[in-house]
Amino acid sequence: MSTLERPYLRLHRAPSPLATYLRPLERDYRHTAELISAGFEVGSGVVVDACHPDRSADLRASALEHLVEVVLDPRSLDLSTDGGVERSGVVDLPWSTGGVDHPGSFGPRRIDGYAGALARSVVQLGATAVLAPTHYLEDALSGWLDIDVALTRRLRAKLDSEPAGRSVRIFYPLASNFAALQAEPFRLRLDQQLQALAADDIVDAVWLRMNNFGTNSAGPLTIPRYVSLARRLHALGVPIIAERTGTVGIALLALGSVTGIESGITHGERFNIRDLRVVDGAASGGYAPRVYLPSLGVFLKRDQAAELLNTRGMRGSFGCQSRCCPRGVPDMLTDPRRHFVVNRASEVNRLAAVPQGMRTEQYFATWLRFAADRATRAALVLPGLEAHRRRLDMWRATLAAQVERDLVAPPTLSPPIGIGSHRGIDAMGSS
Repeated sequence: MSTLERPYLRLHRAPSPLATYLRPLERDYRHTAELISAGFEVGSGVVVDACHPDRSADLRASALEHLVEVVLDPRSLDLSTDGGVERSGVVDLPWSTGGVDHPGSFGPRRIDGYAGALARSVVQLGATAVLAPTHYLEDALSGWLDIDVALTRRLRAKLDSEPAGRSVRIFYPLASNFAALQAEPFRLRLDQQLQALAADDIVDAVWLRMNNFGTNSAGPLTIPRYVSLARRLHALGVPIIAERTGTVGIALLALGSVTGIESGITHGERFNIRDLRVVDGAASGGYAPRVYLPSLGVFLKRDQAAELLNTRGMRGSFGCQSRCCPRGVPDMLTDPRRHFVVNRASEVNRLAAVPQGMRTEQYFATWLRFAADRATRAALVLPGLEAHRRRLDMWRATLAAQVERDLVAPPTLSPPIGIGSHRGIDAMGSS
C-alpha cells in the first residue's frame, strides 16, 4: 500500500511511564525547535498555539521529525473571556466569530462549524494531538459543560472523517476551581459526562487546569484537594495531566496522582482565570526568562541568580553540571531556557526510571528532604528565599501526611500516557 493511501499512520516513540509537556511562548518557538534538533531532551511533547501558525512551523517540523508530540491549543478559553479575546491573533482564528464566546451563542450549527474548522487546522498543521475546545467551569450554574462535551464529540467525528485525522489524540482540558468541582450535583454530572467521553473513546487524556494552584499557591489545604480530585478522575481510565502546577507537579507525579505535567518555559507555574478576564492585562510573553535552580525547585531573576551563584561556596551547590550547561554557571545565566527545559525533562525521567511503588520515597529521599536545608543556605545570600524554604517545609509535612493516609488506604494510579488502541500505533507494521 502506498504512503498516500495511509496518511493517518504516524511514527511514535515508545511511550514513557511519565510525561512532560512544554508550552513555549511564541518567542520560545525557534529556541525550542533548535533544542530538539540539537538532540536535547525536551519531554514528551510541545503545545503550540493555533494563532499565527506560520510562527510555529519550524517547531512543529522539528518536533515531528524527532518523534516529539505536537499538541494544538485552539485557544477556546481565550475566545470566551474579555481579556483573552484581545490577545494577538485570537479573533482571527477560523472558529472565532470575532467577539467573545458565550454559552448562548452555541447552537448545533456553530458547534459543527467550530469543530470542523478546528479539525481542518489540526490536519493542515500536522498536529498529533489537540486540546479539546473547552471553557472555564466557574460554578454549578456554568452553561459550558454540555457545550464542551458536544464540541469534543463533534471534533472527534470531524477528525475521524479524514484519514489524516484518525490518529490525532484529543486531550480534554478540565479548567475549573476546587469549590465548583466539589459541589453536588454538578460534580456527579461532570463525572457522568467525562465517563461517557472516555467510554466512547472520544478523549485520550484529561488535562487538569485548576484555578490558583501551582508552586507558590500549593498548600496544606490545596494539595490534598488536588490529589483527591485527580484520583477521583482515575475512574475514567485515561491519563491525568497536571497543567501549570510548576515544581509541585513533580510531587503529584511521585504520588501517582497524575501521569504527566505541563508547563511553560521558565514561566507558567500557575493558572489564574483573572489573567484572561482583564482586558488590559499583560501577557506573560513580556517577562524575561528566569533561571531555574533544580535543587531548590525555584526560579530566580537573572540578577538574583547571578548574585547567589557567584557567592563563594554556592556555585558547587547550585551550579548546573548537566549537558545543557557545559560551562556551568555562565551557561545557566546566558541561556536559562535551555537549562530549564533539559532539567525539567531530566527530573521527570529520573522519577520515571523508578518503579511506581518506590517513587514517593525516591522523591523524599533524593530531593524534598534536602531542599529545605539547601534553601536555608541560599536564603543567607538572598533573604527572599526564606518564604520558599517555609513552603518546602510545609510541602514535606503535607506530603508526609498524604503518604500516611495512603498506607491505610492504597490509592489508585493514573494510567500511563500510552498511545490509544486505534490511534497512532503500529505505524511501521501496517500495510
